[in-house]
Amino acid sequence: MLSDVFTEQITKLPKIVVPGGVTIYLAKAETQVVYFLTAAEDLDYPVHAHAAQFAVVLEGCIEITTSEGTKSYGKGDRYCLPAGMEHCAKLHAGFAEMSIVDEPTYFDAFQCGC
Repeated sequence: MLSDVFTEQITKLPKIVVPGGVTIYLAKAETQVVYFLTAAEDLDYPVHAHAAQFAVVLEGCIEITTSEGTKSYGKGDRYCLPAGMEHCAKLHAGFAEMSIVDEPTYFDAFQCGC
C-alpha cells in the first residue's frame, strides 16, 4: 500500500499533489532537490528534459523512453538521466521512488499543499 512507503519523517516534508494520483514530498538543498514520489494511478509524462537526475525505485515500475530506447525499472533499480536528456516516462499505479535532481527550483512552479 502506497501510504506505507514513507515514514513520518518524509511525510512531514512539504507536499505537492499532482492531478493523476501523484504525491511528491520535497526536501531542498542549495544546489539540488530531493523528492519522494508515489503514483496511485498509471500516469504518462510527456517528453521533457531537465537537470541531471538520479533515482531509486522503491515500489512498482517505471518505464523511461529516451533516444536510446525504452527501459523498465522496478523495485531496487536505480536510473540516471544526464542533464538535458529528453525523455518521457510511464509511471505504473503503485510506483514510488526517491530521486535527486540537480536543480533546486525544479518544483517551484507547483503549489505546495504544505
